[in-house]
Amino acid sequence: MKQLLDVMNDIKCSNLLLTRDHLLKVADFGLARSLRGDQLFTNKVVTLWYRPPELLLGATSYDASIDMWSIGCVFAELYIGHPIFQGKTELEQITKIFDICGTPTTESWPDYKFLTHSSTFVPDKPKPKRLREYLMRETTARKRILPKGALELIEALLVLDPEQRLTAADCLSSHYFKARPLPPSDPTKLPPITNLPPSHEYQTKKIRREQAKQLNGGGGNNHSSNITGAGGGGRASRPTSPPGASGGRSRQSAARDGAAEETVKTEIKREDDPDKKRRRVA
Repeated sequence: MKQLLDVMNDIKCSNLLLTRDHLLKVADFGLARSLRGDQLFTNKVVTLWYRPPELLLGATSYDASIDMWSIGCVFAELYIGHPIFQGKTELEQITKIFDICGTPTTESWPDYKFLTHSSTFVPDKPKPKRLREYLMRETTARKRILPKGALELIEALLVLDPEQRLTAADCLSSHYFKARPLPPSDPTKLPPITNLPPSHEYQTKKIRREQAKQLNGGGGNNHSSNITGAGGGGRASRPTSPPGASGGRSRQSAARDGAAEETVKTEIKREDDPDKKRRRVA
């Protein structure tokens, strides 16, 4: 019931968990808010790469449409192989959105000029919308095929004006979910997902560091966990983790991450303990 009454406020790939039986679960409701009338909220929510333009422009009154923008970002990421908007600051983030989705006008988004940062963040020179061309180019470069209805659904989710953005019910009625191949009525009947690479953040970063060392010939003191994306050819390295909901990581967040890494290290050591393995055999 909590999920039905709340705005999630932090939808991103790392908060979406897939079980071996093909069940998708949404995690981390720490930023969730209940929708009760005309309330005002902070706009410092949603991890930066998945934050909608209205929050970046300073909106403090919003609804579930902010989650739909995040879903559009995740949906696009599944097909292009990387986050679609990767800014380091709020200004850079909204600039990247405008570069692909175009700048707002009074016709396409009547209320944008009433937002706090519109006069600062929206450029005087308008930019055209080129989302469709961008998605086609990125998927073609990676030899990926967009299923029927996928392109239209992404375009309808990544709409600047939150009032024109699709709702969850609208999405389920889209052509994408009606086109073949249709999903099974019971996904648990599908073969279980096995032999996946480690997905914990600590293990993933460790693998990336090792790959980066190999790419650099095994030498040098390389502390970066960024590597060139698979199948990206000569593309530049991309950031592997987005800034947090406040646009950066706090000391508390870093401390939590460090504690989590230590926990994982301990668990890995336990799994590799030969005495434990002998006890299991016994």
